Amino acid sequence: FQMVNGELIAIIKNENKQAVNLDIKVEFYDENNQFIHEAEEYAFGVGEGREVAVNFYDTPENFATYKLYADASKTYAVTFFDKVELTHSNNGESIIAQVKNNAGTVIDSMEVAVVYYKEGKPIGYEYDLESSVKADRSANFELDYPVDKNYREIPFDTYKVFLNTAESYQN
Repeated sequence: FQMVNGELIAIIKNENKQAVNLDIKVEFYDENNQFIHEAEEYAFGVGEGREVAVNFYDTPENFATYKLYADASKTYAVTFFDKVELTHSNNGESIIAQVKNNAGTVIDSMEVAVVYYKEGKPIGYEYDLESSVKADRSANFELDYPVDKNYREIPFDTYKVFLNTAESYQN
């Protein structure tokens, strides 16, 4: 877990033997260890052994410590991580990601996230979602470079792209 531009980023790995939904809660405390805020994010259809990246946009500015809880529950979605192909590149203006649907059926939801790093530390996060990706087609994503709170670009030296979900709620 890292702070980036005043927001908490969590990279969580599904250690279960099946795909799960994750309910991720963070309790924030002040310097007197008094509770001040709770934030919650979800990751749906996280494949076995896969990592997802989530960002807590409503991280309070004045917290001193936090406690994180990640609860996994069985997903009733069909996941397609083994039937998609993720490619990505840096075009000098943004990160371009493409997820090819090789499943032979429509995939209801695909989410891609990118975490930007400078000297090994996360300095930015972006994500995007595509719906109803037809068989033999691709979901295409353009993920902006990280910016600070004044919308100035933050330089980075590496990035990692995460396929957070590739799922459908069909038989």
